[in-house]
Amino acid sequence: MSMRCLRTLTSPWWCLQVLLVSLILEVNSLGSNVNFGTELCQVTNETRLGEGYNIQNKERCKQFCVMNPECAYWTWYKSHRPLPSEGLDGQLRENVCYALSSCNLSTDSCLDCASGERESTERIPRDQARDMAEKIIREEKLRRALKREDL
Repeated sequence: MSMRCLRTLTSPWWCLQVLLVSLILEVNSLGSNVNFGTELCQVTNETRLGEGYNIQNKERCKQFCVMNPECAYWTWYKSHRPLPSEGLDGQLRENVCYALSSCNLSTDSCLDCASGERESTERIPRDQARDMAEKIIREEKLRRALKREDL
């Protein structure tokens, strides 16, 4: 709201209009789903190719997708309790990445989650994918060991 409204209340209707316009502009600048959730690729029995656990962030989830030759999309959750409609057991999963064959967007109210399309169309040979996975596991073990030493 303008300082003029705060100092002089000579025109309350003008001040109300300024406030209303300010609120509309602020809401429009936030993005389409900030207050209502995040658009993600829906995880279902039909789209899910596999899932990876202890995947700490969306960048690692992208790598997980690249290592799966059939993966076209991915969805990562910091914390996810699947719905019965997703065809899973409903158990809470932490740091989970789903490799998906297709993407049907839906809105989810998760706090720390993301979806994306496979960035590389190149298919990685199975041996190379295994080496990549082992490297990621080694790096993660080292990161956790260093974190424990800091405590």
